[in-house]
Amino acid sequence: APDLIYSLPVGNGTYRLRLHFAEIYGGTASAGARLFDVTAEGQMLLDNFDIVKEVGFRAALIKEFEVSVTDHSLDIRFWHVKQNPKISAIEVALLGSIPLLAASPDPVTFPGTAQGATSAPATLTLANTGTGSLTVDSLTLGGAHPSDFALNGPATPFDIPSGGSVDIGVTFTPSGLGSRNAFVTVASNNPGGDVLVELVGQG
Repeated sequence: APDLIYSLPVGNGTYRLRLHFAEIYGGTASAGARLFDVTAEGQMLLDNFDIVKEVGFRAALIKEFEVSVTDHSLDIRFWHVKQNPKISAIEVALLGSIPLLAASPDPVTFPGTAQGATSAPATLTLANTGTGSLTVDSLTLGGAHPSDFALNGPATPFDIPSGGSVDIGVTFTPSGLGSRNAFVTVASNNPGGDVLVELVGQG
């Protein structure tokens, strides 16, 4: 069987990782019968791990670690050494102060604007309603008509303290007629990952 691999989507930060084990298979009821390694984010957590040797047969065991995530994915791998690796449950909890990104309004809407003309700027407010510092890594336009919209704000990356906010100016210059749509992707250390804000205008 292949190694056991888990990729859990999380915000960047430091997490408490609790791994639950119990050996309940009679064929591996003795010490040394099942051995495996465990890594998280490339860090070795357990080497030649033997559940029965540590706690005995049909008994519960919990191992706890702190793991840092920088790519919005907590990657955990259970590697074969002898027999198949085994896991009963995985718990993940964010440690320390937690930032929380709130973006408003959503959507950002613009009134009808002549083709090629530029609207008055609208304001997109990014607020940190959490308890930890929020770092905005990038603001990226995407969707159907991203070139019809422009952003005016501080250079990224920038920080928003707990309880603080930053206003981003948004303008609309339709290159065609009819409904024009795009979105802003706000990449940050928000625990829930990237936030998308819709932009809507009429050309």
